[in-house]
Amino acid sequence: MQTKTFKLHKIVRDKIVNLLEPRSVKIVSKKLTTEERLIHLKHKLLEESQEAFNSKDQVELIDELADILEVVHALARESHVSMGEVESIRLAKCEKKGGFDECSFIEKITYTPDEYFYQYCLDNPDKYPEIIE
Repeated sequence: MQTKTFKLHKIVRDKIVNLLEPRSVKIVSKKLTTEERLIHLKHKLLEESQEAFNSKDQVELIDELADILEVVHALARESHVSMGEVESIRLAKCEKKGGFDECSFIEKITYTPDEYFYQYCLDNPDKYPEIIE
């Protein structure tokens, strides 16, 4: 049987390598440095978020949300941040700015040059394109 090798180049859950090895799968893996762990966990967070975005039903969404939460826990642990600290900041932000219960949506906004986000929007035109009316 002809085999093919693929570049995976991504962080996986701790037991995945051991689960794949008995299946005659050839794996080349390595231990990551702390810096590499942080980078690859951030990539994993983006990957899992994209999978949650693309989920087709509630079962898939719940599965991806669980993966996101696992990655958030790992990223916090690798960053020497407790989940209690993360939760405290989350609650403080909710108190100050609100949560997403109402899901307010801003279609466009007009800033004056003295507003902080005026320059922020100009510096990020791909994310916040200027509307010329």
